[in-house]
Amino acid sequence: MEATVNQIKALERVGADIVRVSVPTMDAAEAFKLIKQQVSVPLVADIHFDYRIALKVAEYGVDCLRINPGNIGNEERIRMVVGLRPR
Repeated sequence: MEATVNQIKALERVGADIVRVSVPTMDAAEAFKLIKQQVSVPLVADIHFDYRIALKVAEYGVDCLRINPGNIGNEERIRMVVGLRPR
């Protein structure tokens, strides 16, 4: 996690406006919470296969979600994730 934070901070220093972070597991989602607290650039969580990871990082203040509807699950699961968007 420390290496990820350092990489994001380096990107911030050179002017990155947004950073995409892979979040492949629930453990990674827990790490995402701590990473989010340490950086100021908006973070996009790249989620594959488990819609529950998207729901978890949404709780932690993710700025944007990137999902592949073809591998996130059935239509109901996709609707749950899409329903997270701000109105």
